[in-house]
Amino acid sequence: MKILWIEDKPREAGYEQELFYKSGLVTEKDLCIPKTFREAEERIDEAVADYDLVVFDINLEDFPDIDKHVQDLSVKFNIAVGDFMKVAGFYLYQKLVHQGFPEHRIVFLTANTSGSNLFQQTINKLKNETDPDRFQESLDSLNGMISEGERQTVGKAVNEFQESGNLEKWFASLDDIASKFLKTCSGSESYDRFEKLFQTALLPLAQSIHKGQATSFHHWLREKTTKENPDFPYMILRRGIIVGCRELKKRLAEARPIWISLSCSIKL
Repeated sequence: MKILWIEDKPREAGYEQELFYKSGLVTEKDLCIPKTFREAEERIDEAVADYDLVVFDINLEDFPDIDKHVQDLSVKFNIAVGDFMKVAGFYLYQKLVHQGFPEHRIVFLTANTSGSNLFQQTINKLKNETDPDRFQESLDSLNGMISEGERQTVGKAVNEFQESGNLEKWFASLDDIASKFLKTCSGSESYDRFEKLFQTALLPLAQSIHKGQATSFHHWLREKTTKENPDFPYMILRRGIIVGCRELKKRLAEARPIWISLSCSIKL
């Protein structure tokens, strides 16, 4: 499958290697990373046919090409150039969705999502996960966001749940842990602000995963690029048709006799 990653600092903190290649699901030939904002926008314009998944960063201010095009966009939306680039990922996301690219094949992979959003996602996974391995991975993610004392509380709650199987008590324990954590979060990050605006406008918004949560992102990749995805056969067939048609077009353009003959037949 082909993946488009809109990211202005792909090699910072080893993100490219840690998030994509270490998953074992993505190779260099599968992944496209535009080097400029202009290229990113061009890739988005062709994404419906060219890519199967799209991954967005929100803040793109480190792209090197803050040119007249970007200045015109900032004037159009009546904000400063710097402020536009801080949320430029949302601008590209809207362009992509308006072209008909499915929202469920898009994800925001960003540091601009608050601890509250990520924490609540993890709590929800612990409430609903039935697979033991994934439950443990979600538990590990949760423990990575809380203090040692809180980890002990979580460990005790897990042991009680495993012994009693009491879902009501387990959910209550998770809600109590979440309530204490959420009081420490400001909720001012970009994704959180836009999520509220999208909800108010009754518009769907792709999910977000924090860049620091490689395991969660690997889960998302596995759910989209393997047979775990109900649409997997369709996506493989779709990619094969696109590749086949492009190869046919390329060979027709080479003007070899056999392909010239086929081209004439097609025109008839």
